[in-house]
Amino acid sequence: MLSTFTSAAMAEADLKVSGFGTLGGIYNDNDTLNFHRAFTLKATDTAWSWKSDSLIGVQLNASLDEKFDAVGQLVLKDRVSDRFNDNIELLFMRYRPTRDWYVRLGRTHAELYMLSEYRNVGYGYLWARPIPEFYAFSSSISQVDGVDVGFSRRVAGGLLDVKLGYGKSNAVFEGLNTQFEIDLEDVWVFTSQLTFEAWSLRLAAAQAEVDSFTFKAIGLVDGLNQVPSNLWPQASTMASDLTPEGQILNYFALGATYDSDSWVFQSEIGYMHSDWSFLQSFYSGYASIGYRFGDATLYGVVAHIENQNPPLYYQAPNLSPEVPPELSSAIGELYAESQLAINLNRVHQSSFSLGVRWDFYPNNTLKFQWDNINVEEGGTALWSHSFTQEIDTQVNLFSINYSFIFSL
Repeated sequence: MLSTFTSAAMAEADLKVSGFGTLGGIYNDNDTLNFHRAFTLKATDTAWSWKSDSLIGVQLNASLDEKFDAVGQLVLKDRVSDRFNDNIELLFMRYRPTRDWYVRLGRTHAELYMLSEYRNVGYGYLWARPIPEFYAFSSSISQVDGVDVGFSRRVAGGLLDVKLGYGKSNAVFEGLNTQFEIDLEDVWVFTSQLTFEAWSLRLAAAQAEVDSFTFKAIGLVDGLNQVPSNLWPQASTMASDLTPEGQILNYFALGATYDSDSWVFQSEIGYMHSDWSFLQSFYSGYASIGYRFGDATLYGVVAHIENQNPPLYYQAPNLSPEVPPELSSAIGELYAESQLAINLNRVHQSSFSLGVRWDFYPNNTLKFQWDNINVEEGGTALWSHSFTQEIDTQVNLFSINYSFIFSL
């Protein structure tokens, strides 16, 4: 967490300015799949790209008195959204009635994963970027506007942190060369983390209701609802399954880290449950291990993401020969487009990564990483491409990152 870099200085000053940045290049050897670090960011081009991993951020911590403080964080990166407000990652007021308790009001992170408080701070984690199989989906809804309550307590020789938050969230995404926007309401987030000696264990759970969703496929719902049930009975079922409003999304995650002497280990697993056919339930996870020698750390990562259930297929309309050809053709086209939209966001891929991190100077680091990614047929939701993938595909990514932090 960037605020930990400045906590000592905050005791001496009312205002503290700090920041971070990354200049990162990615080479993609696949000429059809464009890489997505996160859905709120634009996809990279094939060959070399310097946009996906590059960013700059600044954070202000203001200590108002013994019980009140405020935090603001602005991060500039290659976002899909062109709204300035989306660059504000953090903006909240915090009140500490006691040493153990606090209440925050404003924009905070959802904190569903181990990197919640420093996901944008490349200097703060081992790899070239957060593992896409786990973070591309989970970090896309990262900002929550609302309120949360937390407390810390010593338990069994360790420190227990528990938080419960409520609010709403909005995000503009890019996927499969298409932009879409989602509004979530009644966002509940619970996190619990236990830290003792070299270990840290984390449990997170969240629930949200889809308030609105803007995407071209949603226009299919109106068309499906206009098809008479006697012509195609399953049209209403497809329309209901595609309708976003009122859909409930549930997310659960477990994480663990071990960091002691030469060895560092981190692993997370997640599960997203949804009855919404446009965003089908999936499992994801990764395991990372690193070994330090001097100023360098060698590391390896394995990761996987896969939908829980097979693709959804609905019975095609079986129209009577008496149906006019124009109407029959329109219904057939509506079915094909709806079926494509339903399985548009399916994902199935595994990756293996090797890399080295070199802390060549205080607060500065270089990272070199190779990712070998196997993308299964029909499981390309983490990528942007212009046509349906009909065979399994392998992608190699080569990354070089320079990351830093600073304090003024």
